[in-house]
Amino acid sequence: MSAKTYGAERGLSCAVRQWAAESHCALLHGYSLGFRFTFAAEQLDVRGWVVDFGSGGFGRIRTWLHDIFDHALLGAHDDPARRQFERLSELGWRRSALCLEQTARGSPSSSSRRPSP
Repeated sequence: MSAKTYGAERGLSCAVRQWAAESHCALLHGYSLGFRFTFAAEQLDVRGWVVDFGSGGFGRIRTWLHDIFDHALLGAHDDPARRQFERLSELGWRRSALCLEQTARGSPSSSSRRPSP
């Protein structure tokens, strides 16, 4: 087993809005994201590794994290202001968005569907 932490100090900054919150979280606010990955394999590669943490292995995950989350606007799928946020993308004011599937009814989970830039 092997683990990799890609912490908040790496600079994955985004804007978040949880419109159904009864706190300041209902407002757009900045957030710095961090991730921890744990990898396991039934068999190690020829170097004795579970995963290559360089550009050939984890580098692809690192690139994906930056493409999806860095300077993105994260909001709920059912946010009443969703169309206005999508319009920001059309105007070129933000690079990407990730919609969260739920708001008030439970813990939000990220959707693999991304609105087009």
